[in-house]
Amino acid sequence: KNTLNMTDFGSSDFITPTSFTDAVIQVQNVHFHIHKIIMCKCSSVFKALFIRWSNPEERHFVVIDFSPEVMRLIFEFAYNNNIPLSEKTIRELLRAAGFLNIMSISVKCCTFLGNMLCADNCIDIYQLTKYNFCTQLEQKAYKFILNNFDLIESGEEFFQLDMEHFCSIIASDHLCVSSEAVVFRAVVRWINHAVADRKEFTAILFSKVRLCFLSYEYIRLNMLQHELVNNNSLCCRNIEVGFNIKEQLDAFDPPLTVARNAMAYPRYPKNILLATGGWSGNNPTHAVEAYDISTHHWVVPGTQLDRRRAYHGVVFLNDNMYCLGGFDRLEKFNLMQRYDFSTGMWSEAAPMHYRRCYVSVTVLNRKIYAMGGYDGFERLKTAESYAPETNQWTLVASMNEQRSDASCTTLNNKVGTVREQLAITLKIAKTGLQYCSPIYICGGFNGTECLQTCEKVYNPDSDIWNPLSPMHNPRSNFGIELMDGLIFVIGGFNGETTTRKVEYYNIETDDWNEADDMDVSRSGLSCCLVTDLPRIINYIYPRKILPLLKTKKGK
Repeated sequence: KNTLNMTDFGSSDFITPTSFTDAVIQVQNVHFHIHKIIMCKCSSVFKALFIRWSNPEERHFVVIDFSPEVMRLIFEFAYNNNIPLSEKTIRELLRAAGFLNIMSISVKCCTFLGNMLCADNCIDIYQLTKYNFCTQLEQKAYKFILNNFDLIESGEEFFQLDMEHFCSIIASDHLCVSSEAVVFRAVVRWINHAVADRKEFTAILFSKVRLCFLSYEYIRLNMLQHELVNNNSLCCRNIEVGFNIKEQLDAFDPPLTVARNAMAYPRYPKNILLATGGWSGNNPTHAVEAYDISTHHWVVPGTQLDRRRAYHGVVFLNDNMYCLGGFDRLEKFNLMQRYDFSTGMWSEAAPMHYRRCYVSVTVLNRKIYAMGGYDGFERLKTAESYAPETNQWTLVASMNEQRSDASCTTLNNKVGTVREQLAITLKIAKTGLQYCSPIYICGGFNGTECLQTCEKVYNPDSDIWNPLSPMHNPRSNFGIELMDGLIFVIGGFNGETTTRKVEYYNIETDDWNEADDMDVSRSGLSCCLVTDLPRIINYIYPRKILPLLKTKKGK
């Protein structure tokens, strides 16, 4: 008998008929009658076993380390090119497929595991990929951990991380956390879970906490008084250095020119706010600017719209930005262009059925909806939807009224629009945003002047609007987006001229804060929020020339 051992070669899975077979694979007490030629075609490891590692007349082979159930699945795949996957067998099946070098099964397993990623299993899957050479799944699981660390660090699976993986996660610039206090808490929990074995890593792990983004009070009460810190002199010195850097940072206005210590480097934001096109001066513009919320700076990413346009729509879908409608002073567009963030290239997508400037756009169920607008002759009540998979626009039921300059959003998987005239009678002026049930409305034009007032309603059924703190600047025809729990209003017309002013509203404190001005003043612009950009370095403020920054505003 020949024994196939994981420590010697690779791994696999298949099933067979019993007639005219020329080999028997024994797995524990189960015997599989197989055809060598079929298994050779399926697995290079079986091919080597039958041709190079055994005599041609040898018929009996033993496979260890895998269960008969998993080997049966592998044999089924070899004969039928089909393999049922389940949570029960998927991990062992992945190891077997890697051992037997059956790439097609490995790919199917990785796809299955990738689709079931969640906070409860992502660490298990991530560690599984490290030992099975599943590069794409490893990157997907790692990215999931970085993006959902707030939720993951409070779970029990979190303790399974070894030192190397845990350190790389909390050191990453791409780690998304609501506060650096989350990172500190995670370090404490991870060490205390096995303190005798892990306390030696205290200093190096605490050095990954970016102290300059914590309050003085938190550092004094939670870090300096913690026993893990008090009992480690190197850790105390590191915190003292971070404390001094933070004091220097807050002592200067404007801040110092550069911060070289990693404790003063903000992490990369998960979301980027893009302001596109609009009316600037006497002409439309193709300018695109990106807002880095971790530094509160605007960046000119080097990307421009495919053409100058204002009063258009932009949406983010399937990792692409779609720009549609609008006009360039001479022509109203039915054109739509797609921007691929991975390649940095624009491409033509299918045009809409109607020319639309002052168009309302939104995304629902992975489709783009365009509603109303103005075609150069009349206001429109038509609506249409775009499916990226087919690159086709389809007309949907028309609205009951003609509308341009409307705003739209989705609620409970339905699309709704608000017309400007109706909005004024409801004390809603032009631009609104729904967040966590309440509807927020900001600025606009009342027929006489641009407004800086704001209101919200908790429940439309109550028919009551509640006043909020006013914006610092009156504006209409501006961009608006919700990011990290803050409502941003961008640019617009202030009653005299277009503006580059930006401010944001803190929902929890009911106050407005000035943000960094855009590079280009404009109204009639369109904004969208983009997430998980593949080349985010092009859309954030350069860290190597980053001024020393204060802690995040409004947080």
